[in-house]
Amino acid sequence: MRLGAIFLVLLAPASLAAKHTDADLQSFKAEAEVCVHLAGEWDVDLPDENKAEIKRGMNESCGRAKALYPVLQRRYPHDPAVKQLLRKYRDLKNYQAWS
Repeated sequence: MRLGAIFLVLLAPASLAAKHTDADLQSFKAEAEVCVHLAGEWDVDLPDENKAEIKRGMNESCGRAKALYPVLQRRYPHDPAVKQLLRKYRDLKNYQAWS
């Protein structure tokens, strides 16, 4: 019984780190997908109100994804799945917020 308790205590930090990792990756992916979706909605013929709404949404989602991008690069430099995900959204590195 004592060995089992020690084992659980040793695994707890690893499981918490894994959950944190999954949350960061899921957050990045969700924000990046919203960013790409909103970029596809942009049309010069939209009413100004719609343009302003799209700009706000892009500034939020693209900005958050852009901020997470280098964090994930540094945290998972050798993880092929993370590298593939980041390659898919590599244009986010250059995102400039709308004014």
